[in-house]
Amino acid sequence: MRFFIVLGDILNRLGQGDALSFICILMVIWAFVRGNAKLLRSGSAGIGVLLLSGVIVQSIKHLVGRARPGENLGSFHFIGPNLLANGFESFPSGHAMSSFALAAFLSKFYPGLAWLFYSVASAICLIGRVLFHHHFFTDVIAGGTLGILLGLWCAKKFERRTE
Repeated sequence: MRFFIVLGDILNRLGQGDALSFICILMVIWAFVRGNAKLLRSGSAGIGVLLLSGVIVQSIKHLVGRARPGENLGSFHFIGPNLLANGFESFPSGHAMSSFALAAFLSKFYPGLAWLFYSVASAICLIGRVLFHHHFFTDVIAGGTLGILLGLWCAKKFERRTE
């Protein structure tokens, strides 16, 4: 049981935008060390994908106003648009959106690692967010779906600019 608590904590931390951005920064540093232009471009653009993901998900969260599981109000409790009500920003999951946006984006450039990117994103969502009652399952499904769509869209735009 202790293993899953530690794993959940690690996955929760890893799924935050700043931790995912740090991974992209490490990619950029490694790209400089190795002289790898593709890695430099994709790591740099990954930070932009995460920033865009954060803006979109936070906007939706505050428009929808869904209660988090910890509020014990049920899965269908929404208060609508709000900026101040703490505990009413469950839908969609920001961790899911950012981790799947980055996974989808990077998978377009490193298809051999797609299984790893999507596995980590799934673990962040299912273990770190749903199992620990930070989100309802539908929150992570919506966040993950939006993230994949955003990541693929950004990859398509990015490919056009680098051709």
